[in-house]
Amino acid sequence: MIRNILNPFFHLDRKNIDCMKMRPFVERLKLLREKKKISQRKLANLLNVSAGTVGAWETGRNEPSHEMLIQIADLFNVSVDYLLGRTDNPSYEDKDFNIQDFLPEDVKEKLSALETSPTPEYLEKVGEFLINLAKTLRK
Repeated sequence: MIRNILNPFFHLDRKNIDCMKMRPFVERLKLLREKKKISQRKLANLLNVSAGTVGAWETGRNEPSHEMLIQIADLFNVSVDYLLGRTDNPSYEDKDFNIQDFLPEDVKEKLSALETSPTPEYLEKVGEFLINLAKTLRK
């Protein structure tokens, strides 16, 4: 019953849901393009796609591939997370990255036990160890 009441005003189908998911991308792509004073045709040339493709992205009728999202982010010097609306910070610095978060506990303990900061040579050895460990685990 409610669906019949709402249906004349807004038909919520898969296409509308997909468009709503891409809304931040649609808005941000157009905003970035206009901010750089680039036409749809110029952007299309830079990305090696048609102007119609860019138009379809900006209206939400189509969405770019993952590879194209990366190219767009690189072109405008923003993160893919920003393009997709996962963050409001356009820079890559939004997420804190700490290599120690990925180290095993015993390695963390050894690093913290050092009286001085580890030397680049020591860190290089740790990196080599981790690479060899990853190769061993893949086998």
